[in-house]
Amino acid sequence: MPEGLAANDWASIRAAYEAGRHQVFAVEGGHHARNPGQQWTTLFDGRGFCTTPDAGGWRFGLDLVSYGWGDAERAVEKPLSVTATGGRVAYAWDDRLTEWYVNDSRGLEHGYTMQARPADASGTLSLALAIRGDLVPHVSANGRDVRFVDAAGAVVLNYAGLKVFDADGRTLDADFEALSGRLQLAVDDRDAQYPLTIDPVVQQAYLKASNTGAYDNFSVDVAVSSDTVVVAAHHEDSNARGVNGNQSSDRKGDAGAAYVFDLDSASGRREGGLSTYGTGTPGSGGFVPSIELVGSPCIGDDVWLQIRDGLGGAPAFLLIGFGRDNFPYAGGSLLVAITTVFTPTLGGTPGIAGAGMLNVTAAIPDDPAIIGVVFDFQVLVTDAAAVQRVALSNGAELVIGG
Repeated sequence: MPEGLAANDWASIRAAYEAGRHQVFAVEGGHHARNPGQQWTTLFDGRGFCTTPDAGGWRFGLDLVSYGWGDAERAVEKPLSVTATGGRVAYAWDDRLTEWYVNDSRGLEHGYTMQARPADASGTLSLALAIRGDLVPHVSANGRDVRFVDAAGAVVLNYAGLKVFDADGRTLDADFEALSGRLQLAVDDRDAQYPLTIDPVVQQAYLKASNTGAYDNFSVDVAVSSDTVVVAAHHEDSNARGVNGNQSSDRKGDAGAAYVFDLDSASGRREGGLSTYGTGTPGSGGFVPSIELVGSPCIGDDVWLQIRDGLGGAPAFLLIGFGRDNFPYAGGSLLVAITTVFTPTLGGTPGIAGAGMLNVTAAIPDDPAIIGVVFDFQVLVTDAAAVQRVALSNGAELVIGG
């Protein structure tokens, strides 16, 4: 952020800048939109959309062919109206159905708004979409995400994050099915309160930080070696230390981080690591105890589990289990299905907020049989300033790698 500029003013400037970069313009044959982040251009031609990357090599689009309930489907040919405002394009197909697109930094959001279900409708809602281009769809096991791959089998696009909700905000069951040259979208709307909103997003396959944040400068520097990619984020702000540390804190401004991606999914090697989940509760000085991992949690290696940001010199409880929980306690939650409890005392200057820390060292046996075993951890620190005199950490999950 520029020096001397308030954060909310800078955010407004950035938002206006991004809106301008993603604006839709009228052109011959429809509307045109550039997406600088995805490095593609999309044409909205009144039938659907067609996206072409800057580098060429493929093209992709979807056209709504028909929709309806049960066996009663109606074909769509030409929208009643086409509107374009900012980064949004909308096709009003009839008085029931509007198809819309939002071009922004995420990619191309592609949705539908269905105003009403016919009184005499039977069965569930379905929409048939014709696929433009040569990319082949592969539907995920949950039916809500579609990967489009090229002739070599490489993933080029993700059509993901399908959500369908009704006027009461209730999420409805929905899934895609890949047919010959088409996608079929089915929505169980039998008990829904109309109108409905249907909302997936089109994105190129990409690498993403595990703890995304504005202005982190993710991907300013990238190094590639074989199937390994290392991406730098110079202005990432977490105080995590070591490998896969607790990334939920932004207390260390511009500390920087490096993200390592292993693209060789066919190797069969199971990567170890520590992920965090849930949230802790504060103790003295507003500090929330945290768990971080130092070292490599792979068989034959040593791993150091670090407890930080507790009250200096305070008694603590290290909860260990083989699964997660979410039991309300002390203003937060016990996040571990507890099997073992250790009762260490934290180091650091006694009584000083945030000074409490402890390193727990473990040698992981060199035994392939334990690859993939998962351990869950949480720390409880006694602290008179905390709710019920106990400050809770986030949950942490350790996966043994090979």
